[in-house]
Amino acid sequence: MVVVEDEFRDVADRDKGDLYRAIFWYIGAVYFQEWTGIMSDWDNRAYIGVAVAMGLLLVAGVLSAMEIVGFDPKKHARFSSGYPVRPVPNESPEFVGKGFDWSGVGWEATAEGRESLTSRALTMVSPQHFVYSGHFKYEEGRYGIGKIKFFSPTLKTTVLYTVDESVKPIQVRHPRNVESGAVSDIWVGTLTEKLDPAHGIKHYPVLVFPSVNHYRGQKLFTYAGRGAKIGVNSIDGVSEINGTVIMGFRMNSNQIGESFMTSGDSGSPSFVPVDGKLTLVGLHYLSVNQENEMMSLDSFMPAYIEQMRAAGVPVEVLKPDY
Repeated sequence: MVVVEDEFRDVADRDKGDLYRAIFWYIGAVYFQEWTGIMSDWDNRAYIGVAVAMGLLLVAGVLSAMEIVGFDPKKHARFSSGYPVRPVPNESPEFVGKGFDWSGVGWEATAEGRESLTSRALTMVSPQHFVYSGHFKYEEGRYGIGKIKFFSPTLKTTVLYTVDESVKPIQVRHPRNVESGAVSDIWVGTLTEKLDPAHGIKHYPVLVFPSVNHYRGQKLFTYAGRGAKIGVNSIDGVSEINGTVIMGFRMNSNQIGESFMTSGDSGSPSFVPVDGKLTLVGLHYLSVNQENEMMSLDSFMPAYIEQMRAAGVPVEVLKPDY
């Protein structure tokens, strides 16, 4: 791949001015995961700053709902009504996501009557594989999902696919501390069958630039599974700590449509639009709200392409000409 691992070796120093606070808080979230037993194989380096982390947990946390400045269903809702049972696509000319293919973002369908479970977004990265957040819900090596519902743009209705519970979820390893056995928050699930071409459901490529500096300032569509909402931001920077590569984006409270991830939407995707197509760059992980600094942090997908391919996931990439 073009984005080589060495690009991430000193990115924390290069982006320190933009993301230093967020990384500091991120250490607290790492400890939170270890403390809750979700990442029991994390190495000892994750304990840096533990004394501080306990206090930070009061503010920084894993995600659930997304705030959008000046939220307007006509502009920011993927569906105009009926979600998640019988969704009706938003056809408003004001919809920020108009003209883009959102069909590859599905949602958990085993408990449709309970929004807290149904809200989890699951994003296709191949005709048979989807990505999600490992910390959102994990049950003894099982997905705890069952089925995924998608809206078929060709059939104009929802379709159900079954998760293959016989295949253990793939825990994507970190790029440079593989020897520690540590895993990222990016997990990959498998469907029992490939997407039916007749359903017209999209799977998304990961956006790859020649260096991490190219990502900064890129327009970002942020997706929230709860309510199937879509916000607009821009990437502030990419950084790394203890081998985990993350992407940060702030919310400008004076800019209509900008978003901030608040406390059950972990694992929902962030996309950069390229030539009218959606390219995957992140999965929502945690958020920071300190001294009026409202920043969301995603697991940075481009850093994990080789790890996913090594695990047997045929993830595709899009490399714009630069």
